[in-house]
Amino acid sequence: MKKHYLFKVIVAFFSSLFFLFHIFSSVAVASVESFPEITGASHAYVYNFESNKVVFSKGAGDVKIAPASTVKIMSGLVALEYLSDRQDEYITLTKEMLQGVEGYTVNLSYGETLKIKDLLYGLICGGGNDAAIAIAVICAGSVEEFVNKMNDTAASFGMKDTFYTNPTGIDDPKMKTTLNDTVIISKKAIDNELFVKMSSANSHSYTLKNSGETRTVANRNGLISSYSAIGYQNKKVKGLNAGMTDAGGYCVSAYAESGQDSYLCIIMGGIETSSGKIMSYTNANLLLSYYFSNYTYTKIAEKNDSVGEITVELALPTNGSQAVVVDCIIENDIYAFAPSGIDYKKDLTYKTYYFNEKLTAPVYKNDIVGGVDIYYNDTYLASARLLSNDHIEESKLLVVLDHMKSLI
Repeated sequence: MKKHYLFKVIVAFFSSLFFLFHIFSSVAVASVESFPEITGASHAYVYNFESNKVVFSKGAGDVKIAPASTVKIMSGLVALEYLSDRQDEYITLTKEMLQGVEGYTVNLSYGETLKIKDLLYGLICGGGNDAAIAIAVICAGSVEEFVNKMNDTAASFGMKDTFYTNPTGIDDPKMKTTLNDTVIISKKAIDNELFVKMSSANSHSYTLKNSGETRTVANRNGLISSYSAIGYQNKKVKGLNAGMTDAGGYCVSAYAESGQDSYLCIIMGGIETSSGKIMSYTNANLLLSYYFSNYTYTKIAEKNDSVGEITVELALPTNGSQAVVVDCIIENDIYAFAPSGIDYKKDLTYKTYYFNEKLTAPVYKNDIVGGVDIYYNDTYLASARLLSNDHIEESKLLVVLDHMKSLI
């Protein structure tokens, strides 16, 4: 009976161990969530600034597409180039400044007097086509000349596949861009502090000088404000632009940051589903949530970490060893875009390579001897140079013997 009871205890003990191992193994595997399904949009793109890495892309980057609302990123940047130093100047709107306005507006009217800053917010924050036309005339004297400036600026940025015909984004068969070019203009906007400030504002209030009426321009970007779309707001998003046209679909270009991580997320050609879901916002939130939750730019190797050794010839062994070896150490701290919470001492694989299978003394400390490629679960993360970690003198006797051996 005692033997039978002991056997049952042993079985129960090992069964418990197996169960716990299974649980912890499952937790480890589930540490990175399943990648979200990205549907209902022709193009999607996510870029991590810290690692300078494109972490996701859908749709060919060089295919010509309608730019839709992303035109206003260029309109805003050109406007700031002309008007950033004139923000407190008052302007009275003329008929020419509002001529031919189509689509969404921020309700500007002929004869109203307001600050240039308020017009800039009307364009960059509110996405108003009337603000875009008025600013074009103020900056360049006419819409046509302003559009010429937009195209010249696009060319100077390297946007080789983009052509603008208006400053609003209203569909025109001649007006085209690509995902690659949208990435370029979005990064330029992120580099402009005033554009980011204006595009990230939830709203902007101002007072008309001639009437004393106070108005509020609401941000049209559904990731920032609930004015035009409810349920998509994302506190990590700091701007840039969103909207839609028939030809371009729903588009959004979003700059988002949290802690030490920041991303550019672009969705082009989004649809609105039969249930009313706007897929540009839905996909942007899915992608940003996934990467913020599961990845970070983190240290994956430390300076002077030893990851290998090389035999050194023509040096005398010491301490009873059979051969002289030199430790190979990592040159600098290495950072990479990697899964959150990894233990770089345990979870990474180091694949070393050396310029020579063996070294010949003398070897000097910090000589470059090779490199190492660093992987996580067979996914390449980064590379580093390897240095020798010691100075090893040559043996005069061994040098002479080696010379005699070569002669013989």
